[in-house]
Amino acid sequence: MSTNRLKDKIKAGKKLIGTHANMTDPCLCDIYGRLGFDFVWIDCEHSALSFQDVLAHLNAASHSGLSTIVRVPRDDYNYTKRILEMGPDGIIFPMVASKEEADRMMRYTLYPPDGIRGFGPARAIQYGCADALDYVDNTSKDMVRMIQIEDVATIDALPEIVKNPWLDACIFGPNDLSGSLGHVGRGLAEDTQEQIRRAIEVLKEAKMPYGVSLSATDQKTLTHYAGMGMNILSVGADYCYIIDGAKTAYKNASISFASVTE
Repeated sequence: MSTNRLKDKIKAGKKLIGTHANMTDPCLCDIYGRLGFDFVWIDCEHSALSFQDVLAHLNAASHSGLSTIVRVPRDDYNYTKRILEMGPDGIIFPMVASKEEADRMMRYTLYPPDGIRGFGPARAIQYGCADALDYVDNTSKDMVRMIQIEDVATIDALPEIVKNPWLDACIFGPNDLSGSLGHVGRGLAEDTQEQIRRAIEVLKEAKMPYGVSLSATDQKTLTHYAGMGMNILSVGADYCYIIDGAKTAYKNASISFASVTE
């Protein structure tokens, strides 16, 4: 057993369901935890979240017992270091395209001699309430480390990438993967799906856990990916839930008015 329950679940092959936080209100993570999600994916690649917003999300998630993964911008050591000091349960690197890049991302998360992470944990050691050396020697190593598969070049390099001993899981990003094939946003296109199947063969051979990140929440799409052996489904997004709920409310109110005859 590690010090990280999310890592233990991944290593045990558990089916995990997560969702995404793109907006700033930390109440989102409190709600997600109470609804039963296994983790929240806090997105710092595409969103407007500040470091302070991330910290608030982490605290809210902790309050409701929700595990946390933060997606950082591509290949940014200084940004990654500041996120690590906040102590998320996991970190995910997008757009990793080569073995060299994947190895470098892993080194960002590790203290010497295994990596190049600088020392300065804050929330990660409960602001000094936890033992700093125990964190360095043990807890920091138990962080979940993931990369995204979002380019055909990544799949070409995957047999070497998965050899890194610190990598815990690979997450498909079908929309950007389809972009590397010339038609971004079409993750269910047959050529994109063929590339995913090609990658899955490598991941299964390496016994590497894998999953997918989607804004979709419809059962047909999710069943499709679950059927491909995905153990990790990170689905939906805060803004999608708001739009869907608002559309439903507006539609139902409009129908109610129309059904009343004066």
